[in-house]
Amino acid sequence: MKRFVAEYPDFKKLSSSVSKHVSVVEQLHKQVKERKLLDVSEIEQTLVCNGGFNFNEASKIIEEQLNNPALSNGDLLRLVILFALRYENNKDVRVNLTKFVALLKNRGVLDEDIKAIEIVLKYGGVTSKRTEQLFDFNKGDIFNFFRNTLEKGLSGVTNIYTQHKPIIHKIINELVNGRLSQDHYPFQSGAYYQEKPQQILIFILGGITFEEACYVAERNMSGNLKILLGGTNIHNSQR
Repeated sequence: MKRFVAEYPDFKKLSSSVSKHVSVVEQLHKQVKERKLLDVSEIEQTLVCNGGFNFNEASKIIEEQLNNPALSNGDLLRLVILFALRYENNKDVRVNLTKFVALLKNRGVLDEDIKAIEIVLKYGGVTSKRTEQLFDFNKGDIFNFFRNTLEKGLSGVTNIYTQHKPIIHKIINELVNGRLSQDHYPFQSGAYYQEKPQQILIFILGGITFEEACYVAERNMSGNLKILLGGTNIHNSQR
């Protein structure tokens, strides 16, 4: 009894933490189930990473989802944006986008939100200057780069929901291996480093994503390398 009384405050504190954790997980599970986020995520990952859909298959799948009342308008808009990026150079893409935009409008998506499709194409599409300014893709499109950022040596994909790796995956690996381009990432002073860094600070003007934060956290747990990630904002897809 004496021992229980002595340890009760710690027990109560732990119990409260566990209760909060369970509540958060329950709410996350509820959102994933109600919004069919696993289905949405599988389509997103397949569009971006492995080219598993041909154009006609992707068009059919996107149209089916646009007629699915269980999916949220924000998630559907994101699928249409990814479709537009993935098949930007297909001769029939504009016909399909016109159809998809009409379906989005029928669901009540505002014109100002639908404009995001063209804005993202201008920002990150095949013809965007941003691609070649930041990285040498050998004039390839952004999806070729995304596919190439998958982990090498994997015999198949073990988790279809985590195939995509953010661009900082490539930056960190090149930095650690001494291959980071000094043209793209010049040094303030001094010679190029010879030893592998043990601590890295990454700060992104314009903001970071949750995927980037997750990748850095996983990388920090995997070895002696310590990475601190910061930015002017934390973005979700809606932002």
